[in-house]
Amino acid sequence: MNKIRIAAIVDNPATLDIGPRRVFDAICSDARFDLSAFIAREAPARGGSRAFRLAMALEGGAFARPRSFDAPAFEARRPSLSVLSIESILTGEASYEVLLDFTETGAPAALSNHAQFGTWRLTSFDWNAGFFETRSPVAEVDLLRIPGGQKVARRVGSATYNVKVSAARTAAFIREKSVQLVFRELKRLAEDGAPADLGAVNRRPLRQPGIAEFAAYGAHLVGGLCKQILDYVAARAGIRPGMFILKYGKGGPFDFDPAGAVDIVPPGNCYWADPFLVEEAGETYVFFEVFNYAERRGHISVGKISDAGFTFIGPALANSNHLSYPFIFRHDGGIYMLPETSESRRLEIWRAVDFPCTWELCATALDGMAMADSSLAYHEGSWWLFTNISNDSYDDHCAELHVFRASDPMLSDLEPHPMNPVVIDARTARGGGRVFAENGSLFRVSQDNAYGTYGYGINIMEIARLDMHGYSETLVRRIAPDFEAGIVGCHHADFASGIFIIDAQRKFGGRGV
Repeated sequence: MNKIRIAAIVDNPATLDIGPRRVFDAICSDARFDLSAFIAREAPARGGSRAFRLAMALEGGAFARPRSFDAPAFEARRPSLSVLSIESILTGEASYEVLLDFTETGAPAALSNHAQFGTWRLTSFDWNAGFFETRSPVAEVDLLRIPGGQKVARRVGSATYNVKVSAARTAAFIREKSVQLVFRELKRLAEDGAPADLGAVNRRPLRQPGIAEFAAYGAHLVGGLCKQILDYVAARAGIRPGMFILKYGKGGPFDFDPAGAVDIVPPGNCYWADPFLVEEAGETYVFFEVFNYAERRGHISVGKISDAGFTFIGPALANSNHLSYPFIFRHDGGIYMLPETSESRRLEIWRAVDFPCTWELCATALDGMAMADSSLAYHEGSWWLFTNISNDSYDDHCAELHVFRASDPMLSDLEPHPMNPVVIDARTARGGGRVFAENGSLFRVSQDNAYGTYGYGINIMEIARLDMHGYSETLVRRIAPDFEAGIVGCHHADFASGIFIIDAQRKFGGRGV
């Protein structure tokens, strides 16, 4: 396919939001695409009443202030972009492959007649986006395509995101995040020569909330802000809000029962999370994050599990940056750790020089990128890196799974999957444990980040396809935090030699001793 010519429909080319700027920069950085023009409204249409818009604007000023984004490739291209009116397109002969609609109320359907693959629009850019999602488990976003000559939209792709307490913050968040879906599907178009088609969508007209809905939302917002204040005060008082503990017992990934697990409750003003098991010299060790509430920083510690119970050994890895998620693996007779080092903005591989408490840095990769909860797997002759990358102003790592093929586990010659992010779903994307093989199939442990809760539940995902042409997975088991009173979340699991270990979150942990 020749270069894909794209025009962007916007309300005002001079005041572009950060989300469109991000996707325009990605388009301008890829030789397969040509961002050709802006199509602008002469008098932008506004959705919702004046009171609704004012309320969301005031709230947005308080809770939704995204960082700036430089967009160098887009800014270099911007001076040469034509700015056309909708009327000139409708009455002229200009045509494109794709029109991207980032207007508040949606562009006229007739514009699709001037694009081979129609007009594409994210539902996150609807004028009332963010309000009704706030009290839902997740915010659902569709990428819709209106083909030329038709009024019924076709779904090109879908994504889900964790919700925020504030409607304005939720709206700003999903608008910035969901542009990743646009670019991924443009890449699919370039690869396949046709857009994905997930079926027709009959959309209901957008509506404004009623008075009762405004009142319920106001109560929700006040309650959420009060909870944040209460958690801050509790943390300062050493009561450990949202404290994770470890729980272990007998069982495998498909039959373990968290209700019958043995608790490991951390002492002091900290929580313990992200446990990984490894066997060495006939012993079963567990590496885990120790998060200090006072310092707001984590390090890695290690303990041992035996028939006699759990024995704490001591710190294993600590430095001036936050560390968590100590993924442990073996290679060529050595034991290695790939911890989360997102604060350092790179991946780091550490090798055990005196197991289990002495480690040395032996490799780094992807400098300048903020990645969380990474793991490695060997599959069909290749090493694969699974990681969660933040590409937004909110440092969110929960919604997008990225996959890279590596020539070796030291992360040499990383090749990004052409359809990254291969999963865009806050309910399943973020890593919650290792990728493992069982009975000839490949599985991945992931987090469920629904209900506005970081680490609401645990998923076991079966990977149906993993190659450089595609990726797919299906949910085979989900563990919700309903197995014990007082538990409000669980977000990590690991398994070894018939033993399982998870972390579980209590609303308040109480003062440690």
